[in-house]
Amino acid sequence: MHHSRCTSNRLPTILNGNVHACPQLSRPSFRRWRDLPLNLSRAAPFHRHTRASQKIVTGGEQISTSTSSISPPQESAEWHPSLAQLPTRERLRLWQEKFGASNPNNTISIAPNRPMADLILQGTTEYIPDNAVGEQFNESDFTGAEGPADFRSYEPGDLIELNISNNGKPLLAVFTQRIGSSFQWYAMSGKWFHLLNTPTTFTVRRFASHDDIASIIPYLPKMSTHSLLESTQFVDISVPQEISAPLLDQMQDFWDQANEVYRHNSPRLDNAHDLLADDTEPQFRTLEAISKRLLQKSDLTDPELYAVHTSVTSSHGIFLMKTKAASAQLYKILPMADIARINRVRKWWRDYQETKAILASDLSRSRFGPYEAGSKVMRGFIKKAQQMIERSRCTRKVRDAYNVGSSQRQFPITPSQDAMRVDFTMDLTDEEREIARFIQEWAESVETKALSGLALSIISATGMYKCEVVGRDEGYAFLQETGILAPGQGRALLDQFLMLPGLHHVKRVDAAAAKLAMNERRPPLREGLWRFEDSMQHLRHDWGNLDVFSIDAESAMEIDDGISIEQCADNPTEHWVHVHVANPTASLAPDSLISKMAAHMTESLYSPERTFPMLPRWVSNLFSLAPNKPCITFSGRLSASGELQAVKIRHGVVRNVITVTPRDVDMILNSENSTIEGWTLRVGGDPPPKQERSPTQLTDSQKESLRELYSISRRVEDRRHRLGGANMGMVRPNISVWSHFSEPGMSTILPNYKNPALLLGDPIINIATETSTTALAVVREMMFVAGEVAARWCADRSIPILYRGSQRSTLYAPPEQFFETKVRPYRDRSMDLPLKVAIDYGKSLGSVFVTTHLTRHRQLGLLGYAKITSPLRRYGDMVCHWQIEAALREEARRGGDFVASNDQSYLPFSETRLTSIISRLEVREKHILALQDVTTHHWICQAVNRALLGEAPLDPVQKVKVAYVNPLTQQCLIWVLDWMVKARMIVPEGFGLPNIEIGDVWEARLSSVSTSLGTLYFEPLNLVERETTL
Repeated sequence: MHHSRCTSNRLPTILNGNVHACPQLSRPSFRRWRDLPLNLSRAAPFHRHTRASQKIVTGGEQISTSTSSISPPQESAEWHPSLAQLPTRERLRLWQEKFGASNPNNTISIAPNRPMADLILQGTTEYIPDNAVGEQFNESDFTGAEGPADFRSYEPGDLIELNISNNGKPLLAVFTQRIGSSFQWYAMSGKWFHLLNTPTTFTVRRFASHDDIASIIPYLPKMSTHSLLESTQFVDISVPQEISAPLLDQMQDFWDQANEVYRHNSPRLDNAHDLLADDTEPQFRTLEAISKRLLQKSDLTDPELYAVHTSVTSSHGIFLMKTKAASAQLYKILPMADIARINRVRKWWRDYQETKAILASDLSRSRFGPYEAGSKVMRGFIKKAQQMIERSRCTRKVRDAYNVGSSQRQFPITPSQDAMRVDFTMDLTDEEREIARFIQEWAESVETKALSGLALSIISATGMYKCEVVGRDEGYAFLQETGILAPGQGRALLDQFLMLPGLHHVKRVDAAAAKLAMNERRPPLREGLWRFEDSMQHLRHDWGNLDVFSIDAESAMEIDDGISIEQCADNPTEHWVHVHVANPTASLAPDSLISKMAAHMTESLYSPERTFPMLPRWVSNLFSLAPNKPCITFSGRLSASGELQAVKIRHGVVRNVITVTPRDVDMILNSENSTIEGWTLRVGGDPPPKQERSPTQLTDSQKESLRELYSISRRVEDRRHRLGGANMGMVRPNISVWSHFSEPGMSTILPNYKNPALLLGDPIINIATETSTTALAVVREMMFVAGEVAARWCADRSIPILYRGSQRSTLYAPPEQFFETKVRPYRDRSMDLPLKVAIDYGKSLGSVFVTTHLTRHRQLGLLGYAKITSPLRRYGDMVCHWQIEAALREEARRGGDFVASNDQSYLPFSETRLTSIISRLEVREKHILALQDVTTHHWICQAVNRALLGEAPLDPVQKVKVAYVNPLTQQCLIWVLDWMVKARMIVPEGFGLPNIEIGDVWEARLSSVSTSLGTLYFEPLNLVERETTL
């Protein structure tokens, strides 16, 4: 979300209780180093020794503070001393009414009733746009085992760069402590500030010592800024210079070293794009790779990395990608062809402005001269865009300027007819196509203000969006109304960071995918195009008639695994549980084209409009688990209490695979928590009928095996909970989109900038929140057992694989202590854990990471864990399988088990190579997870928007659960209970109901929808329930 940033003469700043004009954070950028005198003094950039002590009044008391020498605005003649008795917030509101103004240069108009941005609480507080911190639930994500909230891992002493100032200049700051929901930072300028989130672009871990941090903490606020503003006590919030000097000197030294790196390498750094860019293909590089190339050295220091980072992000044509993992950022380097196109579009726009200025000045048209050609191109594109938008609005219902509505004509899907058809196309010249492509590529990722400003200026020139400032929402509507994007199409899958095949981002990726896809039509084994040899054939165990249950939905595209159970002959109370997993790696070499494409994809990406499988469909079909297919089996011997007594890994062949759906299993188990019927919403008509499958007929002994598996899964879950594991029952809505008869999905998702086309009709969107809790619980717990078996087996042999574990933060109480004092009392009473307690427990557990060594996984309650059950859709699982298979072959060669061998030459991946794989795998996994979440919310918003236009009944009043509350604005992140979707709840002014707390259940009314951001907005009505705490 975008909101206006405050500037020095507009929005006020809260300076520890008083209102001041916003200061500009003073710091030169590296791009201007060459303009600075060579004898640049250390104090010059920051003026850190010119701070002045002030007395600030709040609540009738004086507060001593230390800040930069900034004069407050002069009081108005209308100011009266009685106003000082008003609460701080009321004074702030009055100040804003009199002196505040919108900022047309930065404000981007978005959906009505939009919440204020996440607030940065500083010594000099600013509002920043939400897009700087991400459109996500930063607090509620703490309850997930694989949540992407990297900012949790900050430790006192970490140095970061923040881009939160109004002038675009970065700020260096060191993390000091966590206070409530805020992070406290101490900046190189000598100011402290609090952040609800941490939009960092560069991090140096363990920059400052704990002693240096401990020395300044006594002089920093002990309460959140929100509490500080409400306080009537005398508080000293300045850090004496003699105390802060060592830390400030260390930051200054870092800055000076980076400055020197730039000075010595400025010719190469100033021409970074020319040295790095390809002629036609975008490049994606890590900071380390870029630095090695530009500095021409392999061993890099943190100041060197920072100098390169700041220099290249100041360069035209190199952009820092907004990934979901701060620890592994990538930089996008535009090809020379893109730079040339951008420059042409920029010139045409300038020519267009020049001709308008000449006409406005009543000068002769003969003055057009050199501007006429470029202006003609831009005028032609703008005129055609206006025509397309006008025609679109004649055929589509529009609720507001932000949401393109549904078509006034709908077409039922039949074998001979799709849901959408072309109504009108616009022929563009080659130059106009370049403008269309520029705007479309801008929409894929808003990378710089310069590109955003140019794209939005062109859109604004059409005059079709009547608002103060055209923003990204209008830009998204423009792309749909001009036929560049299909109506309702989301932008998420166009994300260039993922380089998905078939989207024309990287030619070599498209070429490799096309080569593999050719075999869809020519069976490779029969034609001899691909020959697969089973490297584990001589070690396979025949599982005979053992019942192997494959529990999966009918729509499952890959069958990865099956489960079987055997009672132990020597102890009837114990069982061997076997998880049989598809085994493509035994026939695929790690360096084969198929494996390389899997490494590039990282994992299959599922979205309602299109699926991007990690492996080609014919490869998945070839190796999916089925009768007489090869498998790798992870076996665990479980005690009556669910303890893992012994582990075993064997390759084999399964003969008797029984396919059952979760609903089949629920019917057999007849559990009280079986299938739960939930909310459904369908717009656009009925999807094509699917062939109903009769429930699988099982024998009594097979049914008994399923019941025993369920019983064991409950005991395994209890064991995990005893070790502190979190509940893992979160589910998501099931969304399907139909535009043609044969299968779900959109006919195309490619942008059409060559010949934009307006479409009549809309896809069918079907949303259902039905969930099968019992059957899915069985599968979930058995997969955890398999992952634990793999981790223990490999650790016993000192085999490096991709282990998953927890990295706890020292900011919070030890998780064992928190569990015993806060969590166990609820578990002992069989009570649901209050959401606030669950969130705090998630914080204490820390973040999940991938490593090459066995590490405890606290979120799951396991001493070790690895993901190994989905090799058809996760590359990390394939890597683990390759390592295990090499070890099994080595054991067979040696003639027995071997333990902790120092010789690892037989392994396909060394520990060093695994570490390199992890650095890329982690960031892509998190990015894909976030992208799938974005697509889910996008299609829910599309369906809700169309329902509000009358396509389907929809109750706007819903029960919602509060997941996070902004401590200043009381605006909330919520969970819509029946819809199983995240949203925002906006508290209107003068809200007279009780304060909102995390865990509350409220009755709320849907107030607006942003189809551009994929966000629903609610307003609270009534408090329904407040969680009971012990």
